[in-house]
Amino acid sequence: MILPCKDGSLLFVKATPRASKTEIVGKEDRYLKVRVKAIAEKGDANTALIDFLSDFFDFPKSKIHLIKGQTSRLKQFLFVGASSDFLQAKLRDFS
Repeated sequence: MILPCKDGSLLFVKATPRASKTEIVGKEDRYLKVRVKAIAEKGDANTALIDFLSDFFDFPKSKIHLIKGQTSRLKQFLFVGASSDFLQAKLRDFS
């Protein structure tokens, strides 16, 4: 779910668009499962997901980059400068 890399940490997310609200619903394999209220059109769900992750992790949006999965439910986000320990600490309730 979280993998350290030279630029920070990668977070693997399985997104489900068109949900009643945006929320983390658990883990599946190596993915954090997130329901996203926005629809998957014109990048709206990706933008909403970055906004949510920024709020949840208390991390700047400008340092969260979608590096894989722009049109897929399976996504990889790079948290520039974030340690894997930092992200894991924020996710301890979803282990």
